[in-house]
Amino acid sequence: MSKNCHGWAARDDSGLLSPYEFERRYCYKIPEKCPPALAAPLLCAGITVYAPMIYHKMNEPGKSIGVIGLGGLGHLAALSKTLDFIIDTATGDHPFDLYLSLLKTGGVLALVGYPGEEIKVNPLSLLMGMRTISGSAVGGTKQTQQMLEFCTENKIYPEVEVIPIQYANEALDRLQKGDVKYRFVIDIKNSLE
Repeated sequence: MSKNCHGWAARDDSGLLSPYEFERRYCYKIPEKCPPALAAPLLCAGITVYAPMIYHKMNEPGKSIGVIGLGGLGHLAALSKTLDFIIDTATGDHPFDLYLSLLKTGGVLALVGYPGEEIKVNPLSLLMGMRTISGSAVGGTKQTQQMLEFCTENKIYPEVEVIPIQYANEALDRLQKGDVKYRFVIDIKNSLE
């Protein structure tokens, strides 16, 4: 048995897939009980939010976590100084001082979205409360494998819309129109039968 993984890859600008052998260190074993269509978004958005949560030890009992980029601001107003950690998935300009005020002493705001070229923060928002702003783009191979296993064991899966590859252009149109509830996952196997 080869120590490497076998799959398909587009190796030039044509976009055509051909068989390819990947080094094992760049491959993930999808747990048997994890539906493949639900694993795909975990390998992108899943690890993006999982990595900073683990780095900042938010997997310990009793930790409180907020998410920016999910829902509106109204429900956050009552949370002043109650959160240990906020994961910021939002893009574009948004009010960092307001969000920092929701953190307990020593709390962390972790950026995983791209807020723009610069962020504006009043230094007192950090100094008064020993708060920190952190950033994370993705996790490593080992951590990604751990995240896949954790999500499978705990049945934590994203909601997705599985589509055949023939629907890809319509999916892009829907994305541009904002007519998307969940992540699209292309079912390559059944699309090619």
